[in-house]
Parts: sequence; C-alpha cells; structure tokens
Amino acid sequence: MLARLLMGLGASTGFIGLLVAVLDWIPRRHTALFIGLSQFIGTMGPVFAAGPLESVIYALHLNWEQVFKELGFLGGCFFLAIFGCVHNRHVPNKQAKPYKSIKSSLKIMFASTQAWYIALYSGAVYFTIEYLSQNEGRLMLKLKGFSVQQASYLITLSWLGYAFGCPILGLISDYVGRRKGTMVVSALMALGAMVCIIYGHNKPLIALGFFMLGTGAAGLTIGFAIMSEQFTHENAPIGFALNNTMMAVFTAASAPLIASILSYSESIGGTGMQHYHQAFLVLVACAFVSVVLAMKFIKETFCRVQVK
Repeated sequence: MLARLLMGLGASTGFIGLLVAVLDWIPRRHTALFIGLSQFIGTMGPVFAAGPLESVIYALHLNWEQVFKELGFLGGCFFLAIFGCVHNRHVPNKQAKPYKSIKSSLKIMFASTQAWYIALYSGAVYFTIEYLSQNEGRLMLKLKGFSVQQASYLITLSWLGYAFGCPILGLISDYVGRRKGTMVVSALMALGAMVCIIYGHNKPLIALGFFMLGTGAAGLTIGFAIMSEQFTHENAPIGFALNNTMMAVFTAASAPLIASILSYSESIGGTGMQHYHQAFLVLVACAFVSVVLAMKFIKETFCRVQVK
C-alpha cells in the first residue's frame, strides 16, 4: 500500500513538473500542442501495458516480479536522465518575479469559479477511459463475447486514440485560436463512445467506440491548456494541481460507487450484462457532465492575436 501511494505521488508531481516546463520553455501560442505531445509520450505506458505487454508476458512466461524489476530499472534510468538534463529557465536581463506564497496562490485558486469548472470537466472526461482500463471493463467485454486478449487490445486501442488525440486536439485548438469548441467536441465524442461501448453489440462498432473514447478523453489536454490561461505564470502550477486533484477525486468517488453496484448485483444472484448496463450509467453520467460543463459553464479564454 505504501509503494502504491509513492507511485501515485511520483506520477502526480512528475506531470506537474512537466507542465511547468512547457510553460517555461514554450511560447503560449503553442501551449496546447506541446501539452498534447507530452501526454502522447506519457500514454505510451498504458498503450504498451495493456495488450502488447500482456502478450509478451504470456509468450516469455514472465511473472509480475520480473516485470516490475525491469520497470524499476527503467525508472532509475529516467531519474538519472532528468536529474542531469532538465533545468529551470533563466531569463537574462530580466528580473524574475518572486513566486507568491502557497497561501495566496490557494486563495486565488479557490476564488476562480472557472478553474473549478475546468477541473470538473477534466476529471469527468478522463474518468471514463481510466475506469474502462481496469478489470471491470475487461470483464464486461468478456460478457460481450471478447476473449481476454481481445479485451486487452481494445483497451490498448482506447489509449492509442488518447495518444493521437492529445497532440491533434492541441494543434487544432492552437491553430483555430479557440479552446471551448474543442472541449465540447471531445466531450461529445466521449459520451457517444460510452453509449456504443456499454449498450452496443456489434464488435467493430465497439472497437470504434474505444478509439473514439480515447480521442474524446484527450480533451483533458485542452483542460490543462485553458487552465494555464486562467492564472498568471507564477500561479499556473496550482491550477494544474487542481486539475490533477479533480481527476483523482472523480476516480476515488466514482469507482467505489460502480464497484458497490456490481457487488450488490453479485450478492443477489450473479453479475450479468444488465447489471453492467446499470452500474456503468455512472460512466455515461460523467461524460454527460463534461458535455454540460463545456457547453454552458466554461468560458473561452484563448485568442491568437492576444498571444505573444
């Protein structure tokens, strides 16, 4: 349990550091694109951890201890590379503004209604792909007639959609000079994909739904980009932290709710497809919430002519 806690802590702070580096080194007019590219690289983990890694484990007869040792060694290599190569940006001939205290930054964050709307959107749109990547998503697919390996590759397909969707949506958002419209489209894609996956029976349609789900969840990229535009440069990291926190809160609150519904169904006579239809309404509701937030509550902030 302690190891898993440390894994989550490292993942959260690592991503915040990456986003701050993007703000430090990349012009604001390209923020969404480079956040998307960062997530594209980061998504290679879930892509390879689903179908491909599972196939390698079966083929080479590896156990989980061997796999985790190799991943730990790889993590150590990344640590040395980051420690030796990554540094803060120093602007010559300009006096950097001192960063405000944590207390004042928190006050600014809590006072920003838009920041909370954006964070709720990010948590809702991302939770759909996050939960279906877990065991319950694969068990549902088995009930639909997919094998274990087929289900794993469908999960990989969703993360491929996410991987390619992040930079593409970021590029589109930067190019057209709009955030809100891209967020609405991605949320609608996630909602439509959830309906296809949960209630559909046609296997090619379900496969398409998984790819669409990943592409729709990539709207999270625009969530981070528009969050950075709610605050000054020195306060942007706390906005990123709010986004990350809300993603975790959605998972922490919604996943046990779905599990409780399925556990209750199992206790009264087994879990069938109709029980997944009922329990996974929570996922459909999350996607619907992201649509409503993007359409009605989040305001446009980006305009190319105003960005240096």
